Amino acid sequence: RRAFSLQLRGLAVVVLPMALSFLLLLLGFIAHHIRLPSTGEFDTVKWSGASLKLTKGSGRVEGYAVEVDALSRTGTAILRLDDKAISTERYPFLAFQTEGFWAGAEAFFFWKTREGNEKTFSATLPWSGDGVAIVYLGRHPDWQGTAIKFGIGVEGKLRDKVRIGPIELRAFSVGSLLAAVWTDWTAFEGWHQYSLHFIIGG
Repeated sequence: RRAFSLQLRGLAVVVLPMALSFLLLLLGFIAHHIRLPSTGEFDTVKWSGASLKLTKGSGRVEGYAVEVDALSRTGTAILRLDDKAISTERYPFLAFQTEGFWAGAEAFFFWKTREGNEKTFSATLPWSGDGVAIVYLGRHPDWQGTAIKFGIGVEGKLRDKVRIGPIELRAFSVGSLLAAVWTDWTAFEGWHQYSLHFIIGG
């Protein structure tokens, strides 16, 4: 009986973490593909269409998104978002929609804060296929204070035209947290955090 009890304990140690991971993954999938009800009047800050401006690379606004068809001579594209004063504490999640990316192209979200002395901060945008992905910016050490300038950077090689947008900052909600878990689970591992200072001169 003692040996059998030890076997059960050993099995539980292996199975329980797997079961919890599967549950988180399942909840993340549901939250990612089903838009949950709004958590409040000021739950999102959104950029789309004319509020997205391509300042490096070539392309055009197409509906709610910007379509990038070529990178600049330096192998980059920069998409500026209209300036806004945003409380980073109130909006810890970034939601972004992309189409046409592949593993050979990398994208980054960058921002400046009122308190940051013009320093530019950046975080990777994980890629897991076309559609909406959500990143938990709240865990980034530099996502603090009041953010005032924003942008998306792309570098690498484009296999075809890519679409970026809409872009949203979201207030905390269980749905966004679970969707961020799903994004982390399914992201291509080749994408990594990177600094865009040399690209945008910040």
